[in-house]
Amino acid sequence: MAIFDTGNYTIYYHRYHIFWIIKYRFKVLCDEMHALRWVVFSAPCGGDPFISFRVKPSHFGVYRGRLKTKVNQFESGPLMSVTKILFVCLGNICRSPMAEGTFRHLVEEQGSQHLVEIDSAGTGAWHVGEPPDHRASATALQRGIDLSGQAARKVKQDDFEHYDYILAMDQENHINLTRVAPEEYRHKIRMFLEFASDQSETEVPDPYYGGDGGFEHVLDLVQAASRGLLAEIEG
Repeated sequence: MAIFDTGNYTIYYHRYHIFWIIKYRFKVLCDEMHALRWVVFSAPCGGDPFISFRVKPSHFGVYRGRLKTKVNQFESGPLMSVTKILFVCLGNICRSPMAEGTFRHLVEEQGSQHLVEIDSAGTGAWHVGEPPDHRASATALQRGIDLSGQAARKVKQDDFEHYDYILAMDQENHINLTRVAPEEYRHKIRMFLEFASDQSETEVPDPYYGGDGGFEHVLDLVQAASRGLLAEIEG
């Protein structure tokens, strides 16, 4: 028996059976996958959902995968630790959703989605449950970045322990995060534009009260910082 904890899910494997215990965030539906006889089960009595499948001896090994509402794909290879990233702005409807969507798009393009867990939040609670600002979504979509499916939430205390990078869009949010974070986790809080070495700006400006050009500028900064962030994570 071997166990590996990625942060998103725990993997147990023994001889011809591999079990994935989904720890949080994924609603796994009952479905039957034909590749390698994958069988997906929903959890009984509200417990953690799990996936089990049988593999031939020639296929025995360790697998990793990306899970959403169903199992999209699995690939064989060595397991890697997952880096958890939280993008933070004020209301979580403009800058941080654009950062989340942009970074997610980048890692998927690079085939590095198995390396990261990505989310965003706000230091304020004014827009909790709302989708991203329509101007942010439209600007991102023009560059092939989909922000749909996101909903604003406020930073919570558990985030400081859970995430490896807590990336503030500006100094005000950095101060607010540092003020409420437990001391042992404050080193995780950084400015997002630290990773945009080709940019002279140090803060991502709030485009909420401006025109469409402000959202374009934010996306330029976010894309630059996303490239630098991924380079650091991949080492």
